[in-house]
Order: sequence, then C-alpha cells, then structure tokens
Amino acid sequence: MGYIDGSACSAAYAIACACDEVIANPYADVGSIGVLICLYNDSKKLEQAGIQRTFVTDGNDKVPFADDGSWRDGFLEDMQKRVAELGDAFRSHVSKYTGLSTKDLKDTQARVYSSQDALSIGLVNKIMTRSEFVDYVLS
Repeated sequence: MGYIDGSACSAAYAIACACDEVIANPYADVGSIGVLICLYNDSKKLEQAGIQRTFVTDGNDKVPFADDGSWRDGFLEDMQKRVAELGDAFRSHVSKYTGLSTKDLKDTQARVYSSQDALSIGLVNKIMTRSEFVDYVLS
C-alpha cells in the first residue's frame, strides 16, 4: 500500500503505482507519466568568452556538436527516439500495475493531476487524509 502525501510525479509515480493499493491525500499531485531529457548547448556562451572547445574522439557520433557549435545532424532525432522508447517503457510499467492501457496513458500527455482527477482516471485507488490513512492501515 502506498500513500501519496504531496506529489508522486514521474519516477515517484513509477514507484507508487507498483503498490497493491495507491491512496492519495486530497491535495496531492499525481502523474507526469512521461520522459524528459534536458540538453544545454553552451557553445555560444563559450565563444563569447573566447573559449574554443576541441573534441578528440574515437567515433564520429561521440560528440553531439557540429563544428559550428550547433547540434550535429541527427543528434536531436536520435535523442527523441530514445525518449520515446523510454516513454513507452514507462507507460508499459504503469499499465502493468494500474490496468490502464498504454494508449490511455500516452493520451495523458504527461499531465499532472489533482488527486480527484487521478482517482477518476484510475491512477489512484482511494483518497484519504493522513489521519484517515493511518486509521485505514491500523484497521
């Protein structure tokens, strides 16, 4: 049994959904069933600071940057493919434990839901305050 007191989003929800029963506080946030990779390209800042980077590699695709500092051709497409594969795996994991279809989970577009909305779509099983949850566990 798992209790979501404040927020169970992304990886925290991946853990919570594996419980036999998921109970959320009335004010909890639940969801964000998706994957994110944040990339930073600091090449322009380094150039302005007079810093030149040189990469010596074994493999043409080791460095994600082109000579001008932009992302190399195909890099962002490769990253998008990897993110989509991880997203599919995440949704399969959640589907296994919640019984929701991977299509329905993908249709959430990684939204974060209030506990009431999470209950209505099947991300949680019950809503309880902390004291109600303690009584529930002790009974």
